[in-house]
Amino acid sequence: MFTVIPQDAKINLQMLGGKAYHLWTAAGRLTSLIKPDSLVITTELFDDMKRVAKIDQLIEEMNAASGEDEERLRGLIVGRIREYSIPSYIVGIKAALDAHGLHVVRSSSVDEDHEDHSFAGMHDSFMGVTANSAEEMIKECWASLYSSRAIAYRKHLGLGISDAKMAVLIQQQLGIEKDGWSFYAGTAFSRDPVGLSPGSIIEVVAGLGETLVSGSVTPLYTIISSNNSYRVVTRGDQEYMTMCTSDGKVVRRDKIYDDLSGKNLNHMINIINHWLQRSRELGEVDIEWAVDIQEPWVVLHLLQARPLFVTDGLSNRVEPNSNRMMIGLSASPGVFEGPYSNNYDGEEVPCGKTHALISEHTTPNMLPSMLRAGAIATRIGGITCHAAIVGRELKIPVVVGVDQISMVTRSSDGNRIVIDGNRGTVWFPGTETQLHP
Repeated sequence: MFTVIPQDAKINLQMLGGKAYHLWTAAGRLTSLIKPDSLVITTELFDDMKRVAKIDQLIEEMNAASGEDEERLRGLIVGRIREYSIPSYIVGIKAALDAHGLHVVRSSSVDEDHEDHSFAGMHDSFMGVTANSAEEMIKECWASLYSSRAIAYRKHLGLGISDAKMAVLIQQQLGIEKDGWSFYAGTAFSRDPVGLSPGSIIEVVAGLGETLVSGSVTPLYTIISSNNSYRVVTRGDQEYMTMCTSDGKVVRRDKIYDDLSGKNLNHMINIINHWLQRSRELGEVDIEWAVDIQEPWVVLHLLQARPLFVTDGLSNRVEPNSNRMMIGLSASPGVFEGPYSNNYDGEEVPCGKTHALISEHTTPNMLPSMLRAGAIATRIGGITCHAAIVGRELKIPVVVGVDQISMVTRSSDGNRIVIDGNRGTVWFPGTETQLHP
């Protein structure tokens, strides 16, 4: 019922789900890597849960429902999942989990981490999980398959919910605070997912990588690497980092690590480039990684690997006609010009394909507005953040890390904005009156 990674067994996507399957495949190619101890609760247990909890009929009824009826049925499904008792032989892995302290419990649905649809942020994962709480978190991962945002996303993609399955990937927790050690995390793309730069792209944050993929901070480093050399494209002003305490709490730290430079940075980039080169045997990929540093040791870990969704690069180009330019980072190519809706204060705003969406950053709960938007601009984030990934899937222009975007007024009031995902710029055509201090 569960599979330890790696293992000499005939495994497939339907058994392990997208996240665990792609990690297992990459690990098989990259025999020199170090990765956290991992195991997978396969989809066989999920199927058993559906049978015992008798939720198939409820799922069919939910498919045909809408509005309040759909939400009521969704609540019944989630309730039955939480009431399910995981068999004792699965709970028996508790001893194995106890031996490794804290864990990350991550969703691994069959449809996620696909080359055409990522399900970024749609399903739940949990950090700092103890062996005693692992069973509850496994069921919470399953329940997230039926969250409102996941169902809306599946409907947008034309994917059914009746046959959806989820495995659960359990990994040893990294990023636990230790005296004398520093910790960094990030992503690496075998080629620029925006299609604008040659070479591979690496993004780095101090602390846990969840701040990077959620878009809640701007990366500490964005690096382009090609032909055995690299250059730092941006040195971001990361505002804070998160770490895990020894008792499993994820905490914010305003003072970030600052020892990733010189030989440490060179060593890290060389190893990541080696991983990317070997991974190309599987096609273009992006990976999530983490690194522990205690001089003279630099220890890298592979956390995730998945097919890379690559956009077509430059589409149309426009010349700016305003000298009040806001500079950010290209996250999805294309150019949008039109009115905008400002979601900077987190309130729900009207948005449609004729409007751009402006925000501090985006979250999975903003998906309905994002699906309707014609373009997105955010104050913080990098090319791995939620806004960037979803924007590339939707094929709409996205610019992230635009510090001045916080000064854009809430309503367009008939004025227009240009979001240029090719250049990484945002401006107001023919006017300079739209910013306020």
